[in-house]
Amino acid sequence: MYLSRIILNINKRDTIRAMSSPQILHGAVESSLGFVRNESERTLWRLDILNGQCCLLIQSCKIPIFEQINEQLGFGLENNLWDAKELNNLFNRLDNNQLWRFRLRANPVYSKTKNRIETKKRGKVVAHVTATQQKDWLIERSQRNGFLINNDSFDVVFTDWKKFRKKNGNEVTLRIADFEGVLKIQNIERFKNTIISGIGRGKAYGCGLLTIAPYEGD
Repeated sequence: MYLSRIILNINKRDTIRAMSSPQILHGAVESSLGFVRNESERTLWRLDILNGQCCLLIQSCKIPIFEQINEQLGFGLENNLWDAKELNNLFNRLDNNQLWRFRLRANPVYSKTKNRIETKKRGKVVAHVTATQQKDWLIERSQRNGFLINNDSFDVVFTDWKKFRKKNGNEVTLRIADFEGVLKIQNIERFKNTIISGIGRGKAYGCGLLTIAPYEGD
């Protein structure tokens, strides 16, 4: 499993267009990995700002081929501004009760049913829109995903609506929330699986990727 990063050129018209449409970036990510893959090969991605630069992060079972993305959305083939790191090196450093800084873009939602008695029927998926709702959503899911957080250990640093159309013309509306803070590993195996599998819905459209960095205290 690899975590790769490529710097995007935000002065390009195609890049600006892609940044506003998760559908376009989803296609670019799929193309960089080859469209035919095993179903078990989970791919996650996210747009991020790192050191003042707009980056596309891709977590995948193999290193992406970045030539097309670099030519269309990056700084050209003569500038290979990308790198890749093997996640096994990170996994070998993890242990229970460790503190790590984390960043997550997620799609916090809940299922709303018209009739509470009809529990077997799947309800309408509704977005959490306030920071309080979004934080509660992540806290509720933390232990099952192998880590602990509390209301004071992280924040919602950005939230917005994403509206775009799929290739078939259907409109997609996502409420995204960017979380940043400090977590404590509670169950190492669950936590590793969370990093590999992601958190929540909307993974095809840039949500769910959990990234961590060493915590050195405040």
